Amino acid sequence: MQRDTMLLLTVIVFCATVFHTQSATYNIYSTTANWQTILTNLLAGDVAIMHYGIYTTSGSGYFQLTLNGALNNPIIIQGAPNETRPIIQCPQGGASAQNVMNIQGSNFMVKGIAFTKGSRGIRVGPAVTTNAIFDNIYIYNTTGTGFSANDVGNEYVNITLRNSKITNTNAMG
Repeated sequence: MQRDTMLLLTVIVFCATVFHTQSATYNIYSTTANWQTILTNLLAGDVAIMHYGIYTTSGSGYFQLTLNGALNNPIIIQGAPNETRPIIQCPQGGASAQNVMNIQGSNFMVKGIAFTKGSRGIRVGPAVTTNAIFDNIYIYNTTGTGFSANDVGNEYVNITLRNSKITNTNAMG
């Protein structure tokens, strides 16, 4: 009996050690050269705090971001508390602009960030996206729709846009 108990405890400790993941908090500044890489590599439970500044996406196109948190351990990307919203923008505006950000995945939150200078501010997708919250975001000066989740044949479940403002777009929403 005692041996079985010890074996069971050993297995529990081993599993807890192997399967326990440590979440991390990342402070990102507009001078952080690899800010897109940091966001791309976020894991369940991670928090990325973007401090005020202008963050320009690399290349001539959109920033594709796939986030897969856990229901009880979401990924959070947020503006720094008590600071002006950070601004994520495309490198160019006008007719040739791409979306500022395409974002997809599950169990994530984006809050307190501004998006500008794209054809769309945020495009949810182009893959299935579930349990996503966009809170206190500001999308402005886009050449098309500010926020979209409308790819044909795609599934969007529990997508929440709240406490946000979308202005100066050349299309509705």
